[in-house]
Amino acid sequence: MDTKIHTGSQRGPDVEIILKKSPKRINIEIQRFNSGTSWKSKTIPSWKARLKFLTFVVFPESTIEHVISKIEEIPEYDFFKEEGVFLIPESQISEMVSIIGLLAILDS
Repeated sequence: MDTKIHTGSQRGPDVEIILKKSPKRINIEIQRFNSGTSWKSKTIPSWKARLKFLTFVVFPESTIEHVISKIEEIPEYDFFKEEGVFLIPESQISEMVSIIGLLAILDS
């Protein structure tokens, strides 16, 4: 398993995990907010373009509740309904890490 971390304005997911045997990619996006035109017109489409296997989008509790409540209303949020896309509240990061760890073990 290879891991790449992209910080600041670097292109790519915040964390990219490449499983070696598959080689499938797991993208982790850490998102603090869900507003603004550029978020809908640039950020979400970039996530969609990178989706090759799994994408975990980590939100604060209040933000994830808002996103989930708007999935049917905002066309750009259709991405969150795609297979392989998971919305994770930051309080469940440990569960996400466990899932990724299991996938890495199964891939070895």
